[in-house]
Order: sequence, then C-alpha cells, then structure tokens
Amino acid sequence: MGTHQKYMNRYATSIRHNGEIAKYFLEEEYATGTIIRCELAAGMEMLFFDYHVRKDQVMADFEKGNILEIFYCLQGSVEMKYGSNTIELKENGIGIYDFNSCPDEVRLKKGSVKGISLLLDGEDADGVISRYFSAKSVTFKTLQEEIAKEQRLLLTFGNGNLTSVFLEIAENPFDYEKEYLLLKALELIWISSHCIKKDRKNQEEKRSRTNRYRMFEKAVLYMEYHISDDFTMEELAEEMGIAKKVLNQLFTDYANHSAFAHLKELRLQKAKELLLQTDSTITEVAGEVGWTNASKFTASFKSRFGLTPQECRKENKYK
Repeated sequence: MGTHQKYMNRYATSIRHNGEIAKYFLEEEYATGTIIRCELAAGMEMLFFDYHVRKDQVMADFEKGNILEIFYCLQGSVEMKYGSNTIELKENGIGIYDFNSCPDEVRLKKGSVKGISLLLDGEDADGVISRYFSAKSVTFKTLQEEIAKEQRLLLTFGNGNLTSVFLEIAENPFDYEKEYLLLKALELIWISSHCIKKDRKNQEEKRSRTNRYRMFEKAVLYMEYHISDDFTMEELAEEMGIAKKVLNQLFTDYANHSAFAHLKELRLQKAKELLLQTDSTITEVAGEVGWTNASKFTASFKSRFGLTPQECRKENKYK
C-alpha cells in the first residue's frame, strides 16, 4: 500500500499509531478531519474518512498503483475528473476505483465528507482472498478485468447488499476490531465481484435489446419506403442480412405479429389514406400499396375495415 500511504502522509498534519490502527489528522485552512486506517491482512486495509471541508478542495498528482478501492460515501460529495468527464459520488453512492487509472483531479465539496474505503493491493490481497473463496471464483485480477471490460474508471451503483454491509461497518460495533472488519471486507469483495458481473450482464442485455430494436425500426422503414414494391419476407430478411426466422421474431417481440402481417397493415392503412385524400381509382390505389390484384386488395381491405374500398370512400365523402 506504499503508493496510498505516501499520499495520505502528504496531506496529514500529524499521525498517531496504535498497533495496526493509525489515525491521520488533517488541520488545514481548507479542511479539518481524520482518517482512521486499519490494517486487516497483507494487502488489505480499511479507511474511515471524516472531514469538514471549509471550501471546495481539489487534489491531484496521484500515483498509479496496482490497488483497487471500494468506496462508500456516507455523507457529502466527491467528484472525480477524468479528462473532460466528471463523475460525482454522492451520499450513499458506491464506487470501485482502479489506481492504475488515476483521476486527473479529486474535488471535495464544501461541507462534511464522510466515507469508508476498502483497499486491496494486488497479489497480497489475492493471497488472503484465496484462503476464503473457492479457486478463481473471486480474485483481485478478475475484479480488475471486469472493470476494464466496461472501460470505466469508476463503477458506481446503488446496491442494497453492499450498502447494508457498509452501514454495519459504519456503526463500528467492535471499535475497529480487526477480525470483524476482515469478515466485512470479505463480504464486500464477494458482493462487489458479483455486482460487477451482474452490472456487465445487464449492460450487454441492454445493448442487445437496443441493437435488436434498431434492426426492427430499419425493417419498418424499409417497408414504408418500398410500400408500393412487390417483395417477399425472404427478400426483406436478405436485405437486412438476417434469417427470415429472426426477422419474424423481431416483429413478434416489438409489434406482436409477423413481419408479413405488419407490412399488410401498413399497406392497408396507406390505402385507406389514399382513398380518402386522392381521386385515384381502386386499381391505382391497390398498385400504389403493393397489390397487383385489385380483387384481392378489395377482399383484404373489407376484411380489415368492414367496408370495401368503394364503400369506405363513399361513406367518408359525406362526413
């Protein structure tokens, strides 16, 4: 934890040690407060932050390191800036932060800022984790890899299970007892690992749904643009670069009927519009909406609207 240790030493006014617990005091013009640092095991420690920030404070020049931080904001607000992007961690927000991707700046907002951090340091932390979890189910490396897959420098989510563990820790029922905090740290690691995987799965499903809906919209647009053309669903599927079965599934999912039924409905609605707004003959209207046989068009129109095209035009003419 040398990288993080140097950073805390830089900002602390004084430090007091009591065995495996160290208390860092901050007494500056911009803020006062403490950080309580508890060493739980090799490569694993927990920090308790309690600041009163007199004015917004920007911290920078962070050193990279093979460290992960799971942070819970109990009170106040912390902003992390990455280039032109700013991510804000508000009260009850939870973030997972990889020290290999340090923010350009961290801004503490004016007011009280309280939080709890669990710090994990590479292989040392893995040595502890492997003693408590089955092989490869949860490791430091898998946590890093899941974050990297999303290409996000900070993962935030409002997970009830994580929140409840952090709140139990915040109550400090055993006065920073090492064994208790280690137990809670392992809970946080296990839940965080599963949260990240679930969050990634949800994102993938969302992207998949979005892509499928765009494909459905593309098929509908094709139908509308080619409404007067004579084409089959096989030809439309080929145009879309998908199988006919997939095409029909898209329309079943988003329109509750087949692709052919959707095209037929579009054509009949367009035909009704033309009958009421133009003087085109029935045969001409049929042709403009893709029917080559006027008799079949008339039969389909009556089946859909309960009137023949002639009756529809006549009935609406006098309204």
